[in-house]
Formats: sequence, C-alpha cells, structure tokens
Amino acid sequence: MFESHKVNSDDFSTDGATSVFAIDLDGDGFIDILSASGLDDKIAWYKNDGQQNFTAHVISNHTDYAYCVYAIDLDGDKDIDVLSASDQDHKIAWYENDGQQNFTAHVISNNANGANKVFAIDLDGDEDIDVLSSSWYDDKVAWYENDGSQNFIEHTISTTADGARSVYACDIDGDLDIDVMSTSLHDSTIAWYENNGEEVFTTHILDSTAASAISIKSVDMDGDNDIDIVAASSGDNTIKWFENKGNLIFESHIITTNAKQVSEIVAIDIDNDRDIDVAFASWKDNSISWCENLGDQSFQEHIIDNNVPSAYAIYAIDIDNDDDVDLLSASYAGDKILWHDNLYTMRCNFSANIVSGNVPLNVQFRGFSTSSPNSWQWDFNNDGITDSELQNPNYTYLDLDTFSVKLIVTNGFTSDTLLKEDYIKTFFDPKPNLFSIQDIPQDQGGWVMINFGRSGYDTDSLILKKTLSPELYTIELYDSAGWICVATSVAYGKSVYSVLVPTIKDSTSGSNGLITFRVIAGMNEGNYVSNVLSGYSVDNLVPSVPQNLIGSTTENNYVQLTWLPVIDNDLQYYKVYKSSNGLSFDLIGITVETIYVDKTITNNNSIYYSVKSVDNAGNESDFSNITNINKTGLIPITSIPTQNHLLQNFPNPFNPVTIFKFELSNESKVILTIFDIVGRPIEMLINNTLPAGYYSINWDASSIPSGVYFYHLQAGDFQEVKRCLLIK
Repeated sequence: MFESHKVNSDDFSTDGATSVFAIDLDGDGFIDILSASGLDDKIAWYKNDGQQNFTAHVISNHTDYAYCVYAIDLDGDKDIDVLSASDQDHKIAWYENDGQQNFTAHVISNNANGANKVFAIDLDGDEDIDVLSSSWYDDKVAWYENDGSQNFIEHTISTTADGARSVYACDIDGDLDIDVMSTSLHDSTIAWYENNGEEVFTTHILDSTAASAISIKSVDMDGDNDIDIVAASSGDNTIKWFENKGNLIFESHIITTNAKQVSEIVAIDIDNDRDIDVAFASWKDNSISWCENLGDQSFQEHIIDNNVPSAYAIYAIDIDNDDDVDLLSASYAGDKILWHDNLYTMRCNFSANIVSGNVPLNVQFRGFSTSSPNSWQWDFNNDGITDSELQNPNYTYLDLDTFSVKLIVTNGFTSDTLLKEDYIKTFFDPKPNLFSIQDIPQDQGGWVMINFGRSGYDTDSLILKKTLSPELYTIELYDSAGWICVATSVAYGKSVYSVLVPTIKDSTSGSNGLITFRVIAGMNEGNYVSNVLSGYSVDNLVPSVPQNLIGSTTENNYVQLTWLPVIDNDLQYYKVYKSSNGLSFDLIGITVETIYVDKTITNNNSIYYSVKSVDNAGNESDFSNITNINKTGLIPITSIPTQNHLLQNFPNPFNPVTIFKFELSNESKVILTIFDIVGRPIEMLINNTLPAGYYSINWDASSIPSGVYFYHLQAGDFQEVKRCLLIK
C-alpha cells in the first residue's frame, strides 16, 4: 500500500515533467528531490525539511526541453552536483554546486542530437566520475571522459542504436570494469556493450524484438550473485528480465505484458522481503504500478496510483527515512512531481513522558509508528490484556513494581509489535524529584522552566473535594543571601509539574550563569525537600537589524556611514563590515554610535558596507541593507555639492532592488519616502539629520507588487520627486 503526496506546489511550474531523481543535495541528512520538465525548460530541486515538506528551487530554466536529471558529486569536492540532458539544444550539461546550493552551469557536450538520458559513473577506473548519454536523433550512446578537472572528452560507444532512448552502466560480466547498456526505440533493441578494460566496447544484442524499447536497469534479480538486466518496451507494453547465465549468455523472462505504454522502470526490493521487485511508470493508463516478486521470479502486479496523467518517469529511494523504499514519479500532462509513501514496511515505536515516579504514577504515552497505522493495541503491564486502543493514551500505575509495555500497530495491510521490557518503574518517595531545568526558547533571558516529579504524599485532585489543608510546592533558588522563594504551585496529584520561574542572571559568553534550585513539598504529612539541581537562562533572541544604512564620502575622501538606532534595550554595540564585491564581508570596526567613519579606503571601484547589532548576550542580528560607495580612481572630493539634488534611480525599471542617490549642500533633516501611484506612503527609507555630502541607499522591493512608484526627497525646505518602475 502506498500513499501519494504532491511535491511541487501549485504555484511552482513543472510544465511537462519528464524526469525525477532524489539524493541529499544539501547535506542536511534528508533526501531532496530533483526534476526536469520539458515544456518550461526547467531543472529544479525541492528541499526536504525532514518532515517531507518541500521547498522548490530553480537550478536552470535554460535547458531547451529538459529531458533528464541526475545528481552525483562530479567534481570530488564533497557536495552534490547536478547533470541534465536536453532534447532540443542537444546538450549534456552539469551544474556545479558551490556547497551552498548555488549552481554554475557547464556544458559537457552540445553534440548529443536529441539528448534524452544522462548517467554518471567512473567508467575508466581513474577515480573520477565520467558521464554517459543516449540521444535518439543521431542514434548515439556516448561517454564523456573526465580528466579530473571536469574537462570532458567525448567517446562514442555506438551510433547504431536507432532512436537510442536510455543508457545505464555497471559491471555486467564480473571482470571488474564497467559495461554499458542501452535501449533504442526505432530498432526495438535492448543491448549491452562489453568493456574490454581499455574502454573499447563490443556490442551484444539481448533482444531485437522489444517494440519501442525504452528503459533499462541492472540488478541481481534472482539472488545468484551475478548481474541480470531488466528492460521495458512501450510498444508491446512489456517488461522483461534477462537472466545472466554466465559466459555472456542471457535468458529472457516476462515480468508483465500489461505495462500500458511503459515509460520508465526501477528494480529494487519494494516490500522488504529480500527479493527484487519492479516498479514502472505507464504513460497510457496514467499510472504508477509495481510487480511484486513472489520469491521465485514470478510476479504479481499492483497499482500504486492511477491518477498520474501521462506518467513519464519513476525513481526509488527512502524519502522519509523510515527504512523502506518509497517511489517518486513525474507526471507529464499533470505537470507535477509526486512521492509515493511505502506503507508495506511498518516500524512500531512509542515513548512515555515519564518512566519512573511515585505511585499513583500517571503516564502519557505517545505512539509514533511508521506507515500510517490505523489501529493501536496497548498492553501497559504485559499481561496479555489490551488496555487502550488510542494512539496517545494515558495510564495510571497504582502498584509498586516494574512494568513492561507492549504496543501492536496495524494499518490494515501489515502490522508490527514492540515490547519495551521493564520500561516503567514506580516507587514511594515523600520528597519531590527535581529532574530538569530548561531554558525558555525564543526569549530574552530571565526565565527557566523547573520540572519535577511529585511527592509521594501528593494525592490531591482537581476533581475531588479537599478534606485537609491546601498542599503546595515552593521553588527556591540559592544566591549569596541563601535560599530565596521564586515561585509556588498548588499540589493536585500531578505526576510531573512544570513551573515557570524567574532567574537572577543569564548565561553569557563571559559567564555560565549557573543557578541552583530546589523544590519544597508542603504536604499535610510534613515538609519534604527535593534534590538540588543547577541550570541557567539564556537570552536567545537576536537583536533587531539596523535599518537605513547610508554611505557618503567626506571632504577627506573617507567614507561616512550612518544608520537608524535599534530599539532593543539590551543592545551592546554595532559591528561594521566592508566588502570589495558585495558578497564576502570583513569586520572593520565596532561602535556604540549610529555613525562610523572608514578611513582605511583602498583603490577599489566600489566598496560595500553592512552593519550588525550585538546584544549583551552576544547575539548578533542579520546584516543590514548593503550600501555601495563608488570610488573610481579615488578622485578626492574637496568640495560639497552646490545644491540639493535627487538623481534618477538605477537600475530603472528594476527587480527587486534599485539605488536612490541624492546630494545635500547643507546639513539637513532628510526624509526619503516611497509612494504608490495613488499617493499612499509605502515605505520611509530615511528620517534622519544628515551632513552635506553625496548619498546612496538601496531599496529592496521584494515584498512589493509590480507597478509605478514615486520617491520623494525632503531636505529642509527642498523637495523633489521622481518616478520609478518595478517589474517582476
């Protein structure tokens, strides 16, 4: 059983999706997805956040009819690069990943006429990755030798694969070199090319009657430790596997003849039963299906999803890290990428909010098994009796003992059982148990959460009427004057209490800020003191970003920077950064003021500046806006402007950033405001008193819709307005 999910959002086009691939592209431990789409010429990747929520990013939209995408570390720099084959510009290309998922395009070949498949492997055994392609207009199967510096030399394997439609490579004959396989549409041929160890290839025909042969893979299908071949032909709706008998002899076997206009196949153990199954995309009946290997290489067909319009591509990998094989598909007519969650392999798991404590002990259990279970059978003391059928039940232990807990889950198709032996332990202790002190996330310090287990005498309830005096918990911290009460909580029989309490100091870069706490249980039976435990609070909120950074040149040819002060009450200072290219910034100074003069000017055509704010805990804000000072030739500016002047923005039209420049002849109160076409103020860029000089400021209109806008400068009595055009 599979559950289908759409990967690309409705507002992200994959017009004519032709290919899909998956790999951890950004190195965060989660499997990301890549796609090619022919009608919008796009190569894209979709970042997985670990919860199978995907964010789309464009790698290229200049591949003329993108047909295939593949990914591997092509240049050996330990990040994943991307390859593509594009049909209309006959191009094999690779996209170099800089480690931050910024990609630079490189052409491997523009001589693959009708390029439709790309594959990568170390073909010549020189420890770098080579590239293979199939192209159907020139009937060619080729490989591109990587010289180690990503310069590629083209070599032809075959020019007689009439309508070459797929390529794959592995060591088929067990002689420790890489052989190549292909299918070709027009001559209905499935072939493999034997490598003699010197990358000279001999052609072997497996089948010349496979009508419109379209896809090929290799795998040990029958578990006899040699490589078999699996191939599909769309003209006769057939998938076959070719059993490797040794001595270059293969025997063909039918898997299915019901793969309606099959477009691509994968061969892998889908149901985790240790034999190889085959899944396929079927163009004609708009479906993704799989053929279950029953263990003797006879197959039973199952439909996974029959709502994949013009299903064009398929790929297999564990997307959600639940130890089973999921499938991906590309829908050409549906313009969508799908992932199909495999529910055949179920993994039972659960947790408890507390595993030891005073009786009566109330425990909150949480079931988090894989493969979407719809039935839970809990046995909280392993006595063979089902105690609950909820996913996340509560259970109260009344006896003093150690308990094993068992959970059985099922989804109607498969099931799994987990027994955690001696998982829950109950006891009687009149003292509360202080077991953790947690900092409060996303606050400015000064608070922690105190977590403790109840006293054994705490048997009150929020429901039952009290018959004795109220019982309380008192939380104390220790300072130089002794123990100080900082919070109290009513006792009402809860197994675990969590109380928010203030602190007297924070942990910073200069001090660990450790504070010692204890809890006193004021019970009717007496007062009982917990163990002591130390913890700390942290200011983990970054300060505000400095706004409206402006740069100007002074009479001494220095650069003067000004910006608006941040409003944070725990601001410590500002950091000032400089760059020669606007990308990589170096720290040049620290100041508590909102003005900074850079006297270390070099002969650069342009200098870029940005500012960060830093709070008392050492948290740093993001970079401010970037201001650019043009210093061509470092011509000394020995005079100030003779009049106030607002210049036309550049660039104009723009998307989404433009630069406003103006000149001040005298120190003035300056207000620079953006208005929309009907005169409504959109954003105030400057509201500050500035000395005479030359100024520039960037406007980032990323969040503003396209249209005509006006920017208005007021400097004392001077006013001037100009028009700008934002086109997205």
